[in-house]
This record gives sequence, structure tokens and C-alpha cells, in this order.
Amino acid sequence: MNTVYIARFGHDEIEIEVAEGATVQEVFAKTGYTNSGREVAYVDGVPATMRSIVEDGDVISIVTPKQAG
Repeated sequence: MNTVYIARFGHDEIEIEVAEGATVQEVFAKTGYTNSGREVAYVDGVPATMRSIVEDGDVISIVTPKQAG
């Protein structure tokens, strides 16, 4: 199992355990998070897609285009 973290501006950080090889989409599904379509996901500061694989200790940051600058 891998532990990953989800960070969203104005929300508490979420810590979640997922299977090795899990994708950003699988992490979101497990937490019940639904993307409104405007947010962008980053994994450890690198732009990510819903198919990006997460690894143990990764931080998934969810920001709007305005927050991303």
C-alpha cells in the first residue's frame, strides 16, 4: 500500500492509502472527490492527468487555473 496526500486550497489535507500502481483517478474515486472540470491536478508539483500513477508519499495538489497562476 502507498500513502498519498491530497491538498486543496482552503481545505484540510487528506491522507489516503491506495494500492501500488494507483492512478490519480483511482485516488479521487476512493476519496469521493469529483473534479468540476476547472481544477488542475499536480503530483509533487508536476502537472498530472487522471491516468498519472501515484507513488508512496506523493502529494496531489488540486488547484484552479487562477490559483495556478
